[in-house]
Amino acid sequence: NDQTNVRILSDSHRKLFQRGGIDAFIMSVPKSLGLLNYLRIWHDNSGQGDSASWFLKYVIVRDLQTMDKFYFISQRWFAVEKDDGKIERTIPVAGGSEQKEFSY
Repeated sequence: NDQTNVRILSDSHRKLFQRGGIDAFIMSVPKSLGLLNYLRIWHDNSGQGDSASWFLKYVIVRDLQTMDKFYFISQRWFAVEKDDGKIERTIPVAGGSEQKEFSY
């Protein structure tokens, strides 16, 4: 019944979104997230050469107030020159069977 504001993922102390990398972020919200339905994620395509393209395997959101975990499985390119050419996607929360099928 609600949406969070857009969050920009950055860290001035390390390089993010590197090939094969795993990045973690803590973001504060005034109250528990509740049950999540989807995740909207995108990038600005500002990288140079191969760095402009992303392959996103999955995102895990953990509500630190309730310790609930929500899995968003992508397994897609976010690239203008690959896959379907999209750099923005809305990913639904993965159900139990989808989580079992996905190896992470």
